[in-house]
Amino acid sequence: MLPTRIWELTIGGLAALINLNKLKTTSTYNLLPIVGICFIVCAYLLGNKNLVYPILFPVIGAALIILFCSPNDVIGKTLSTKVFVFIGKISYSLYLWHWVIIVLFKNLQYQFQHINHHLLNGFIVFLTFFLSYLTYIFIENKTRNYQHTPKIVLAGIVVIMVLALYFQSDFFSPNYNSKYNTQTSYFEYYDISPTQNGFEVWLDENNSRYNVITTKKSQEFNDAYKKEGIISDKKSGTPKIMLIGDSHGVMWAKLLNEISNELNVSLSCYTSNGSNPFFNMVDINSQCENAFFTKAQRIDYAKSIIENIDKWKPKLIVLACRWDGQTEETKKHFNELLFFLEKRNIKTLLFTQPPVLNFMENKNASQYFTYLGLNPIEGCNLIYVNNSSVIKNNDYIKSSLSKYTNVSVYDVYENMTENNMVKISLNKDALYFDDDHLSYYGTLVHKENVASIIKSTLR
Repeated sequence: MLPTRIWELTIGGLAALINLNKLKTTSTYNLLPIVGICFIVCAYLLGNKNLVYPILFPVIGAALIILFCSPNDVIGKTLSTKVFVFIGKISYSLYLWHWVIIVLFKNLQYQFQHINHHLLNGFIVFLTFFLSYLTYIFIENKTRNYQHTPKIVLAGIVVIMVLALYFQSDFFSPNYNSKYNTQTSYFEYYDISPTQNGFEVWLDENNSRYNVITTKKSQEFNDAYKKEGIISDKKSGTPKIMLIGDSHGVMWAKLLNEISNELNVSLSCYTSNGSNPFFNMVDINSQCENAFFTKAQRIDYAKSIIENIDKWKPKLIVLACRWDGQTEETKKHFNELLFFLEKRNIKTLLFTQPPVLNFMENKNASQYFTYLGLNPIEGCNLIYVNNSSVIKNNDYIKSSLSKYTNVSVYDVYENMTENNMVKISLNKDALYFDDDHLSYYGTLVHKENVASIIKSTLR
Protein backbone atom coordinates (compact mmCIF):
# COMPACT_ATOMS: atom_id res chain seq x y z
CA MET A 1 0.00 0.00 0.00
CA LEU A 2 1.08 3.57 -0.65
CA PRO A 3 1.82 4.55 3.01
CA THR A 4 4.43 1.78 3.32
CA ARG A 5 5.94 2.38 -0.14
CA ILE A 6 5.92 6.18 -0.25
CA TRP A 7 9.58 6.49 0.80
CA GLU A 8 10.67 4.24 -2.09
CA LEU A 9 8.65 6.24 -4.60
CA THR A 10 10.04 9.46 -3.10
CA ILE A 11 13.63 8.30 -3.58
CA GLY A 12 12.82 7.41 -7.20
CA GLY A 13 11.19 10.82 -7.75
CA LEU A 14 14.13 12.67 -6.24
CA ALA A 15 16.56 10.62 -8.32
CA ALA A 16 14.68 11.71 -11.45
CA LEU A 17 14.65 15.39 -10.45
CA ILE A 18 18.15 15.91 -9.04
CA ASN A 19 20.75 17.17 -11.52
CA LEU A 20 24.22 16.01 -10.52
CA ASN A 21 26.08 16.84 -13.73
CA LYS A 22 28.20 19.48 -12.00
CA LEU A 23 29.20 17.06 -9.23
CA LYS A 24 29.94 14.07 -11.45
CA THR A 25 33.54 13.08 -11.98
CA THR A 26 35.13 10.26 -13.91
CA SER A 27 35.61 8.21 -10.73
CA THR A 28 32.01 8.60 -9.57
CA TYR A 29 30.73 7.77 -13.03
CA ASN A 30 32.59 4.46 -12.92
CA LEU A 31 32.32 3.59 -9.25
CA LEU A 32 28.84 4.49 -7.98
CA PRO A 33 26.78 2.56 -10.58
CA ILE A 34 28.90 -0.50 -9.75
CA VAL A 35 28.20 0.09 -6.05
CA GLY A 36 24.49 0.28 -6.94
CA ILE A 37 24.65 -3.08 -8.75
CA CYS A 38 26.49 -4.60 -5.75
CA PHE A 39 23.74 -3.34 -3.42
CA ILE A 40 21.05 -5.00 -5.55
CA VAL A 41 23.00 -8.26 -5.81
CA CYS A 42 23.59 -8.30 -2.02
CA ALA A 43 19.87 -7.85 -1.41
CA TYR A 44 19.12 -10.77 -3.72
CA LEU A 45 21.75 -13.11 -2.28
CA LEU A 46 21.44 -12.24 1.41
CA GLY A 47 17.84 -11.06 1.71
CA ASN A 48 16.30 -11.23 5.19
CA LYS A 49 18.92 -13.62 6.55
CA ASN A 50 21.87 -11.29 7.00
CA LEU A 51 20.62 -7.75 6.30
CA VAL A 52 18.92 -5.64 8.97
CA TYR A 53 16.92 -3.51 6.48
CA PRO A 54 17.14 -5.54 3.25
CA ILE A 55 14.70 -3.32 1.30
CA LEU A 56 17.11 -0.37 1.59
CA PHE A 57 19.73 -2.09 -0.55
CA PRO A 58 17.85 -2.48 -3.87
CA VAL A 59 16.23 0.96 -3.48
CA ILE A 60 19.51 2.75 -2.83
CA GLY A 61 21.22 0.62 -5.47
CA ALA A 62 18.64 1.57 -8.10
CA ALA A 63 18.91 5.25 -7.11
CA LEU A 64 22.69 5.19 -7.54
CA ILE A 65 22.33 3.68 -11.00
CA ILE A 66 19.71 6.26 -12.05
CA LEU A 67 21.80 9.16 -10.72
CA PHE A 68 25.29 8.20 -11.87
CA CYS A 69 24.95 5.74 -14.74
CA SER A 70 25.68 6.96 -18.29
CA PRO A 71 25.60 5.38 -21.77
CA ASN A 72 29.41 5.47 -21.81
CA ASP A 73 30.24 3.33 -18.73
CA VAL A 74 30.13 -0.45 -18.39
CA ILE A 75 26.87 -0.55 -16.42
CA GLY A 76 25.18 1.88 -18.81
CA LYS A 77 26.24 -0.07 -21.90
CA THR A 78 25.06 -3.33 -20.32
CA LEU A 79 21.66 -1.91 -19.33
CA SER A 80 21.26 -0.46 -22.84
CA THR A 81 21.42 -3.85 -24.55
CA LYS A 82 18.26 -5.19 -26.18
CA VAL A 83 17.67 -7.79 -23.46
CA PHE A 84 17.64 -5.26 -20.61
CA VAL A 85 15.66 -2.71 -22.62
CA PHE A 86 13.07 -5.40 -23.33
CA ILE A 87 12.87 -6.27 -19.62
CA GLY A 88 12.48 -2.57 -18.88
CA LYS A 89 9.61 -2.23 -21.31
CA ILE A 90 7.64 -5.13 -19.85
CA SER A 91 8.72 -4.40 -16.25
CA TYR A 92 5.32 -3.07 -15.16
CA SER A 93 3.60 -6.18 -16.50
CA LEU A 94 6.26 -8.30 -14.77
CA TYR A 95 5.45 -6.47 -11.56
CA LEU A 96 1.73 -7.14 -11.95
CA TRP A 97 2.05 -10.82 -12.91
CA HIS A 98 4.93 -12.24 -10.86
CA TRP A 99 3.32 -12.43 -7.43
CA VAL A 100 0.02 -13.78 -8.75
CA ILE A 101 1.84 -16.67 -10.42
CA ILE A 102 4.11 -17.35 -7.43
CA VAL A 103 1.12 -17.55 -5.05
CA LEU A 104 -0.79 -19.74 -7.50
CA PHE A 105 2.05 -22.26 -7.69
CA LYS A 106 2.50 -22.14 -3.93
CA ASN A 107 -1.14 -23.17 -3.55
CA LEU A 108 -0.51 -25.98 -6.02
CA GLN A 109 2.44 -27.28 -4.02
CA TYR A 110 0.89 -30.70 -3.51
CA GLN A 111 0.18 -31.17 -7.21
CA PHE A 112 3.75 -30.26 -8.18
CA GLN A 113 5.65 -31.82 -5.27
CA HIS A 114 7.23 -34.52 -7.47
CA ILE A 115 8.64 -31.98 -9.94
CA ASN A 116 12.22 -30.75 -9.48
CA HIS A 117 11.93 -27.35 -7.78
CA HIS A 118 14.59 -25.78 -10.03
CA LEU A 119 12.60 -26.87 -13.09
CA LEU A 120 9.39 -25.56 -11.51
CA ASN A 121 10.98 -22.20 -10.66
CA GLY A 122 12.28 -21.97 -14.22
CA PHE A 123 8.76 -22.53 -15.56
CA ILE A 124 7.39 -19.85 -13.18
CA VAL A 125 9.93 -17.36 -14.56
CA PHE A 126 9.10 -18.34 -18.16
CA LEU A 127 5.33 -18.08 -17.57
CA THR A 128 5.74 -14.68 -15.86
CA PHE A 129 7.73 -13.30 -18.82
CA PHE A 130 5.38 -14.83 -21.40
CA LEU A 131 2.21 -13.41 -19.83
CA SER A 132 3.92 -10.06 -19.23
CA TYR A 133 4.92 -9.84 -22.88
CA LEU A 134 1.35 -10.58 -24.01
CA THR A 135 0.01 -7.98 -21.59
CA TYR A 136 2.52 -5.41 -22.85
CA ILE A 137 1.68 -6.05 -26.53
CA PHE A 138 -2.09 -6.49 -26.36
CA ILE A 139 -3.08 -4.36 -23.38
CA GLU A 140 -0.47 -1.72 -22.55
CA ASN A 141 0.34 -0.72 -26.13
CA LYS A 142 -3.25 -1.06 -27.34
CA THR A 143 -4.86 0.95 -24.57
CA ARG A 144 -2.20 3.59 -23.86
CA ASN A 145 -3.59 6.06 -26.41
CA TYR A 146 -6.99 4.43 -27.07
CA GLN A 147 -9.80 7.00 -26.67
CA HIS A 148 -12.13 4.57 -24.87
CA THR A 149 -9.56 3.36 -22.32
CA PRO A 150 -11.01 5.44 -19.42
CA LYS A 151 -14.43 3.86 -20.02
CA ILE A 152 -12.92 0.36 -20.09
CA VAL A 153 -11.05 1.05 -16.84
CA LEU A 154 -14.19 2.39 -15.17
CA ALA A 155 -16.17 -0.68 -16.29
CA GLY A 156 -13.40 -2.92 -14.95
CA ILE A 157 -13.51 -1.17 -11.56
CA VAL A 158 -17.28 -1.66 -11.37
CA VAL A 159 -16.97 -5.37 -12.24
CA ILE A 160 -14.24 -5.84 -9.61
CA MET A 161 -16.32 -4.08 -6.94
CA VAL A 162 -19.38 -6.23 -7.73
CA LEU A 163 -17.30 -9.43 -7.59
CA ALA A 164 -15.66 -8.33 -4.32
CA LEU A 165 -19.06 -7.67 -2.72
CA TYR A 166 -20.33 -11.04 -3.92
CA PHE A 167 -17.34 -13.00 -2.59
CA GLN A 168 -17.63 -11.22 0.77
CA SER A 169 -21.36 -11.83 1.03
CA ASP A 170 -23.34 -14.77 2.40
CA PHE A 171 -24.34 -15.71 -1.17
CA PHE A 172 -20.86 -17.16 -1.75
CA SER A 173 -19.63 -20.10 0.31
CA PRO A 174 -15.90 -20.82 0.32
CA ASN A 175 -16.51 -24.28 1.79
CA TYR A 176 -16.54 -27.65 0.05
CA ASN A 177 -19.14 -30.36 0.50
CA SER A 178 -16.76 -32.75 2.19
CA LYS A 179 -17.47 -36.48 2.35
CA TYR A 180 -15.45 -36.78 5.55
CA ASN A 181 -17.18 -37.21 8.89
CA THR A 182 -17.62 -34.20 11.15
CA GLN A 183 -14.67 -33.78 13.50
CA THR A 184 -14.72 -33.15 17.23
CA SER A 185 -12.07 -30.74 18.51
CA TYR A 186 -10.75 -30.38 22.06
CA PHE A 187 -8.08 -27.82 21.22
CA GLU A 188 -9.88 -25.13 23.19
CA TYR A 189 -10.94 -27.33 26.11
CA TYR A 190 -7.44 -28.45 27.08
CA ASP A 191 -5.72 -25.11 26.43
CA ILE A 192 -4.32 -23.84 29.73
CA SER A 193 -3.50 -20.37 28.36
CA PRO A 194 -4.92 -17.50 30.46
CA THR A 195 -6.41 -16.02 27.27
CA GLN A 196 -7.52 -17.85 24.14
CA ASN A 197 -8.40 -14.77 22.11
CA GLY A 198 -5.45 -15.10 19.74
CA PHE A 199 -6.07 -18.79 19.17
CA GLU A 200 -9.77 -18.24 18.51
CA VAL A 201 -8.91 -15.60 15.89
CA TRP A 202 -6.45 -18.07 14.32
CA LEU A 203 -9.18 -20.74 14.12
CA ASP A 204 -11.58 -18.32 12.45
CA GLU A 205 -9.01 -16.94 10.00
CA ASN A 206 -8.09 -20.44 8.81
CA ASN A 207 -11.71 -21.68 8.64
CA SER A 208 -10.72 -24.38 11.15
CA ARG A 209 -14.16 -24.56 12.75
CA TYR A 210 -16.03 -25.60 9.60
CA ASN A 211 -17.51 -29.11 9.93
CA VAL A 212 -15.91 -29.30 13.39
CA ILE A 213 -17.67 -29.60 16.75
CA THR A 214 -15.60 -27.62 19.27
CA THR A 215 -15.62 -28.05 23.04
CA LYS A 216 -14.91 -24.88 25.02
CA LYS A 217 -12.77 -24.72 28.13
CA SER A 218 -14.63 -24.60 31.43
CA GLN A 219 -14.32 -21.31 33.32
CA GLU A 220 -13.01 -23.18 36.34
CA PHE A 221 -9.79 -23.75 34.39
CA ASN A 222 -9.13 -20.08 33.57
CA ASP A 223 -6.31 -19.90 36.13
CA ALA A 224 -5.38 -23.59 36.02
CA TYR A 225 -1.95 -22.65 34.62
CA LYS A 226 -0.88 -21.46 38.09
CA LYS A 227 -2.78 -24.03 40.17
CA GLU A 228 -3.11 -27.71 39.28
CA GLY A 229 -3.38 -27.71 35.51
CA ILE A 230 -6.54 -28.93 33.80
CA ILE A 231 -7.87 -31.95 35.72
CA SER A 232 -11.13 -33.19 34.26
CA ASP A 233 -11.68 -35.88 36.88
CA LYS A 234 -10.56 -35.19 40.44
CA LYS A 235 -12.34 -38.24 41.88
CA SER A 236 -9.32 -40.45 41.30
CA GLY A 237 -7.12 -38.57 43.77
CA THR A 238 -3.73 -36.97 43.23
CA PRO A 239 -2.68 -36.96 39.56
CA LYS A 240 -0.52 -39.96 38.69
CA ILE A 241 0.03 -38.69 35.14
CA MET A 242 1.01 -35.19 33.98
CA LEU A 243 0.87 -34.07 30.37
CA ILE A 244 3.12 -31.14 29.45
CA GLY A 245 3.13 -29.72 25.94
CA ASP A 246 2.25 -27.05 23.42
CA SER A 247 -0.64 -27.45 20.94
CA HIS A 248 0.65 -30.96 20.22
CA GLY A 249 0.13 -31.69 23.90
CA VAL A 250 -3.39 -30.29 23.62
CA MET A 251 -3.84 -32.62 20.66
CA TRP A 252 -3.20 -35.70 22.85
CA ALA A 253 -5.00 -34.48 25.99
CA LYS A 254 -8.44 -35.96 25.32
CA LEU A 255 -7.03 -39.40 24.47
CA LEU A 256 -4.78 -39.46 27.56
CA ASN A 257 -7.73 -38.34 29.68
CA GLU A 258 -9.79 -41.27 28.41
CA ILE A 259 -6.96 -43.73 29.07
CA SER A 260 -6.37 -42.38 32.60
CA ASN A 261 -10.10 -42.64 33.37
CA GLU A 262 -10.11 -46.27 32.22
CA LEU A 263 -7.11 -46.93 34.47
CA ASN A 264 -8.84 -45.09 37.34
CA VAL A 265 -6.01 -42.57 37.75
CA SER A 266 -6.08 -38.78 37.54
CA LEU A 267 -4.43 -36.74 34.78
CA SER A 268 -3.23 -33.13 34.96
CA CYS A 269 -2.73 -31.25 31.67
CA TYR A 270 -0.30 -28.35 31.34
CA THR A 271 -0.86 -27.86 27.62
CA SER A 272 -1.12 -24.62 25.71
CA ASN A 273 -1.72 -23.65 22.08
CA GLY A 274 0.99 -21.43 20.65
CA SER A 275 3.23 -21.57 23.75
CA ASN A 276 6.42 -23.56 24.15
CA PRO A 277 5.99 -25.80 27.20
CA PHE A 278 9.62 -25.65 28.34
CA PHE A 279 11.01 -22.93 30.58
CA ASN A 280 14.15 -21.77 32.33
CA MET A 281 14.52 -24.05 35.35
CA VAL A 282 17.85 -22.57 36.46
CA ASP A 283 16.38 -19.10 37.04
CA ILE A 284 12.67 -19.62 37.54
CA ASN A 285 11.95 -15.86 37.69
CA SER A 286 13.44 -15.07 34.28
CA GLN A 287 10.73 -16.45 32.00
CA CYS A 288 9.81 -14.77 28.71
CA GLU A 289 6.37 -13.51 27.81
CA ASN A 290 4.63 -14.59 24.61
CA ALA A 291 1.37 -13.92 22.78
CA PHE A 292 -0.67 -15.90 25.33
CA PHE A 293 1.23 -15.42 28.63
CA THR A 294 2.68 -12.36 30.34
CA LYS A 295 6.06 -12.77 32.01
CA ALA A 296 4.37 -13.05 35.43
CA GLN A 297 1.98 -15.72 34.12
CA ARG A 298 4.85 -17.72 32.62
CA ILE A 299 6.62 -17.59 36.00
CA ASP A 300 3.44 -18.82 37.73
CA TYR A 301 3.12 -21.57 35.10
CA ALA A 302 6.71 -22.72 35.64
CA LYS A 303 6.46 -22.64 39.44
CA SER A 304 3.16 -24.52 39.37
CA ILE A 305 4.63 -27.40 37.34
CA ILE A 306 7.71 -27.75 39.54
CA GLU A 307 5.79 -27.48 42.80
CA ASN A 308 3.13 -29.97 41.73
CA ILE A 309 5.70 -32.50 40.50
CA ASP A 310 7.40 -32.36 43.90
CA LYS A 311 4.06 -32.50 45.72
CA TRP A 312 2.29 -35.18 43.67
CA LYS A 313 5.30 -37.28 42.73
CA PRO A 314 3.48 -38.53 39.60
CA LYS A 315 4.39 -41.93 38.19
CA LEU A 316 4.52 -40.67 34.62
CA ILE A 317 5.19 -37.39 32.81
CA VAL A 318 4.16 -37.25 29.15
CA LEU A 319 5.85 -34.66 26.92
CA ALA A 320 4.30 -33.84 23.52
CA CYS A 321 5.50 -30.97 21.41
CA ARG A 322 6.10 -29.71 17.88
CA TRP A 323 9.76 -30.66 17.92
CA ASP A 324 10.73 -29.12 14.57
CA GLY A 325 9.85 -25.71 16.01
CA GLN A 326 12.33 -25.91 18.88
CA THR A 327 15.25 -23.48 19.13
CA GLU A 328 18.59 -24.22 20.77
CA GLU A 329 17.39 -22.36 23.86
CA THR A 330 14.15 -24.31 24.20
CA LYS A 331 16.04 -27.58 23.61
CA LYS A 332 18.27 -26.57 26.52
CA HIS A 333 15.21 -26.01 28.73
CA PHE A 334 13.80 -29.35 27.52
CA ASN A 335 16.93 -31.14 28.71
CA GLU A 336 16.81 -29.24 32.01
CA LEU A 337 13.33 -30.68 32.58
CA LEU A 338 14.46 -34.22 31.67
CA PHE A 339 17.39 -33.93 34.09
CA PHE A 340 15.01 -32.62 36.78
CA LEU A 341 12.69 -35.61 36.28
CA GLU A 342 15.54 -38.14 36.22
CA LYS A 343 16.83 -36.90 39.58
CA ARG A 344 13.38 -37.56 41.02
CA ASN A 345 13.19 -40.96 39.33
CA ILE A 346 9.97 -40.03 37.50
CA LYS A 347 9.32 -42.00 34.34
CA THR A 348 8.93 -39.86 31.24
CA LEU A 349 7.21 -40.67 27.95
CA LEU A 350 8.04 -38.59 24.87
CA PHE A 351 5.73 -38.45 21.86
CA THR A 352 7.46 -37.83 18.55
CA GLN A 353 5.89 -35.38 16.12
CA PRO A 354 3.54 -36.72 13.44
CA PRO A 355 4.32 -36.02 9.77
CA VAL A 356 3.60 -32.46 8.64
CA LEU A 357 1.45 -31.95 5.54
CA ASN A 358 3.58 -29.00 4.47
CA PHE A 359 1.56 -28.29 1.30
CA MET A 360 -1.46 -27.06 3.31
CA GLU A 361 -0.15 -24.90 6.14
CA ASN A 362 -2.83 -24.15 8.77
CA LYS A 363 -5.64 -25.33 6.47
CA ASN A 364 -8.78 -27.17 7.58
CA ALA A 365 -7.67 -30.73 6.73
CA SER A 366 -10.94 -32.30 5.61
CA GLN A 367 -11.73 -29.22 3.51
CA TYR A 368 -8.30 -29.16 1.90
CA PHE A 369 -8.33 -32.90 1.23
CA THR A 370 -11.63 -32.40 -0.59
CA TYR A 371 -10.18 -29.50 -2.59
CA LEU A 372 -7.29 -31.76 -3.66
CA GLY A 373 -9.67 -34.57 -4.60
CA LEU A 374 -8.38 -36.81 -1.78
CA ASN A 375 -11.80 -38.21 -0.93
CA PRO A 376 -12.38 -40.95 1.69
CA ILE A 377 -11.61 -44.53 0.72
CA GLU A 378 -12.05 -47.83 2.48
CA GLY A 379 -9.01 -48.23 4.70
CA CYS A 380 -6.15 -45.72 4.86
CA ASN A 381 -5.62 -42.92 2.37
CA LEU A 382 -1.85 -42.61 1.80
CA ILE A 383 0.06 -39.69 0.28
CA TYR A 384 3.73 -38.81 -0.15
CA VAL A 385 5.13 -35.83 1.79
CA ASN A 386 8.75 -34.71 2.21
CA ASN A 387 9.32 -34.53 5.98
CA SER A 388 13.10 -34.39 6.35
CA SER A 389 12.93 -31.61 8.98
CA VAL A 390 10.43 -33.52 11.13
CA ILE A 391 12.47 -36.73 10.87
CA LYS A 392 15.64 -34.88 11.90
CA ASN A 393 14.02 -33.41 15.00
CA ASN A 394 12.28 -36.67 15.91
CA ASP A 395 15.69 -38.34 15.79
CA TYR A 396 16.90 -35.74 18.27
CA ILE A 397 14.07 -36.72 20.62
CA LYS A 398 14.87 -40.41 20.25
CA SER A 399 18.47 -39.68 21.23
CA SER A 400 17.12 -38.80 24.69
CA LEU A 401 16.73 -42.53 25.28
CA SER A 402 20.49 -42.91 25.55
CA LYS A 403 20.97 -39.78 27.69
CA TYR A 404 18.43 -40.54 30.40
CA THR A 405 17.54 -43.79 32.15
CA ASN A 406 13.92 -42.86 32.88
CA VAL A 407 12.83 -41.87 29.34
CA SER A 408 10.88 -43.88 26.76
CA VAL A 409 9.56 -42.76 23.36
CA TYR A 410 6.34 -43.47 21.52
CA ASP A 411 7.02 -42.99 17.82
CA VAL A 412 3.93 -41.25 16.47
CA TYR A 413 5.64 -40.58 13.14
CA GLU A 414 6.36 -44.24 12.48
CA ASN A 415 2.77 -45.19 13.28
CA MET A 416 1.43 -42.51 10.92
CA THR A 417 3.40 -43.75 7.92
CA GLU A 418 3.33 -46.81 5.71
CA ASN A 419 5.87 -47.51 2.95
CA ASN A 420 7.22 -43.94 3.38
CA MET A 421 3.75 -42.52 2.79
CA VAL A 422 1.59 -40.62 5.28
CA LYS A 423 -1.80 -41.86 6.50
CA ILE A 424 -4.23 -38.95 6.17
CA SER A 425 -7.57 -40.68 6.61
CA LEU A 426 -9.13 -43.93 7.73
CA ASN A 427 -12.43 -44.78 6.04
CA LYS A 428 -14.51 -41.60 6.34
CA ASP A 429 -12.51 -39.97 9.14
CA ALA A 430 -9.74 -37.46 8.51
CA LEU A 431 -6.73 -38.29 10.69
CA TYR A 432 -5.56 -34.66 10.58
CA PHE A 433 -7.08 -31.46 11.97
CA ASP A 434 -4.75 -29.21 9.98
CA ASP A 435 -1.27 -29.52 8.49
CA ASP A 436 0.60 -30.63 11.64
CA HIS A 437 -2.07 -31.59 14.20
CA LEU A 438 -3.87 -34.90 14.27
CA SER A 439 -7.62 -34.82 14.66
CA TYR A 440 -9.19 -36.35 17.75
CA TYR A 441 -9.95 -39.43 15.65
CA GLY A 442 -6.34 -39.31 14.46
CA THR A 443 -5.18 -39.72 18.06
CA LEU A 444 -7.72 -42.49 18.74
CA VAL A 445 -6.00 -44.83 16.27
CA HIS A 446 -3.02 -44.77 18.66
CA LYS A 447 -5.08 -45.56 21.76
CA GLU A 448 -4.22 -49.23 22.05
CA ASN A 449 -0.46 -48.60 21.71
CA VAL A 450 -0.40 -45.63 24.09
CA ALA A 451 -2.65 -47.32 26.67
CA SER A 452 -0.36 -50.37 26.69
CA ILE A 453 2.71 -48.21 27.38
CA ILE A 454 0.97 -46.29 30.17
CA LYS A 455 -0.35 -49.46 31.81
CA SER A 456 3.11 -51.04 31.93
CA THR A 457 4.57 -47.78 33.29
CA LEU A 458 2.05 -47.46 36.12
CA ARG A 459 2.52 -51.02 37.38
